[in-house]
Amino acid sequence: MCKKITFPLIIVALLLLTGNAISNEQKHRVNVKIPIDSEWKRLPQYSGPDIYYKILNEDGINFLRAHFKPELKTTIFYRKLPKVPPKYKKLKFRWRVYKFPEGANETIEGRMDAAASVYLFFKDGIKKYVIKYIFSMANKKGFNFRAQDSNFLNKLHIVVIEDRVSEAGKWLEYEINFYDDFKKYFEREDVPQFMGIGVLSDGDGTKKEVIADYAEFVLIDSSCPGDENPEENAE
Repeated sequence: MCKKITFPLIIVALLLLTGNAISNEQKHRVNVKIPIDSEWKRLPQYSGPDIYYKILNEDGINFLRAHFKPELKTTIFYRKLPKVPPKYKKLKFRWRVYKFPEGANETIEGRMDAAASVYLFFKDGIKKYVIKYIFSMANKKGFNFRAQDSNFLNKLHIVVIEDRVSEAGKWLEYEINFYDDFKKYFEREDVPQFMGIGVLSDGDGTKKEVIADYAEFVLIDSSCPGDENPEENAE
């Protein structure tokens, strides 16, 4: 049986960097919490100059608040990761939406806004791959498609993981298997290096104000199948 285990943040960082989180003999699963901290930055190559994200705290938990206003330029807020060992195949996170971009539709040019979205970035040599998980107002959960501006060197696949607009103001939690998703959506058997996480809330196409929160990003250790739900709290 795998056991829940807690390490100080510095130890968890070292474990990620080395890829030697724990020996097989100990049979512990170590999930790693990705902090909401000052390491989150504007991603220049995909963003305008405006930073409309800030770190807040609620009940002792840090979270990112995105507050987009129509006069702003769209910005992806990004956190680079140290080298992630291959045993981390899932990501858990929460988001909460207060204001939606009414009229948004991710399949229509000029209306491709999202109240909440999480980007996962992968790199294979000069090729870049991105999976964008979104809260959709126009399409049902499970709908997915390749972005029109994808090309040989840069591929973006968009996946709807939430469509319940009626759940506005509530924290909603997800656990995604990005390893399997990558293989399915990009039709590859190998998964390249997982480089980082981004979030985006925007309403530039619909000219709407958007407010959303993001919290508790956790990489799930899949190396021990006997225990499905432990969580490393790296504080």
